[in-house]
Amino acid sequence: MAYLVAAVVVFGALCLLNLVLTTAIVRRLRTLTETIGNTAAPDGGVLPAGTGIEPFAATGIDGAEITDVALRGAPGLVGFFSVGCSPCRAQLPLFAEHARRFPGGAARVLAIVNGDPAENAALVDGLRGVASIVVEDGNVGLSRHFRVAAFPVMYALDPELTVTAGGHAVDDLPAVATV
Repeated sequence: MAYLVAAVVVFGALCLLNLVLTTAIVRRLRTLTETIGNTAAPDGGVLPAGTGIEPFAATGIDGAEITDVALRGAPGLVGFFSVGCSPCRAQLPLFAEHARRFPGGAARVLAIVNGDPAENAALVDGLRGVASIVVEDGNVGLSRHFRVAAFPVMYALDPELTVTAGGHAVDDLPAVATV
């Protein structure tokens, strides 16, 4: 009987140790997942300055056709944001403010929101009135056209649709004068 009691005590201690270790591992995984989710790729997914943008066409949330022709002739601003992306939520208000001051207004600014349309309302609402907005679900359309590999990505374009600057933060774009 003493062996049975000892075995049960040892088994209980092992179960308790297993529970403690599992809890520690889950906490560590949550921390790592949060850290990874809050970090944009350092240089990945950004077209280098001097890259020309090929002709494109997309449909905005208002049903209007948006093409490269509409952005030609004056500097432009393009931003890509994704649902579930912490850096996107942090950069969106900064991008919207940058777009608000951008010469030419919303006609010169294009914002692409990537992700489930049922979940992107907050991102879209943050961009209304300051940009032409396109909603995409997955790496299709403009996201594929601009070779987006990480979010957020923002570009300043010259009148010929050549990338003059780009990055994962508004600070990577040239400053604009208040209009």
